[in-house]
Amino acid sequence: MAAKPISPQMVSLGENVKMLCSFANVVLKSSFEEIQHFLKGLFNIHISDGEIDNILEKQGQRLLPQKPTSEANQALIMMRQAIKSNKNNKENMLGL
Repeated sequence: MAAKPISPQMVSLGENVKMLCSFANVVLKSSFEEIQHFLKGLFNIHISDGEIDNILEKQGQRLLPQKPTSEANQALIMMRQAIKSNKNNKENMLGL
């Protein structure tokens, strides 16, 4: 009797992995692809662009004051645009 294959399961990433993604993107200026390669090589963690984007979005929300001011909202909008621009520029350089 052959063994049944185990299907992929949902896994919640820990706070340390989320902080590592944020650090790599913001401080080290790593692209999503570089973060994916790093996590795969070091921890054998498969992570999608969408998951990285969600992590950065949630980490950014945590940095906002309790009652966001219009200045904080503007800064968040600018940060999102910069992240998307950085991702698009690197994708264009790679021909994706």
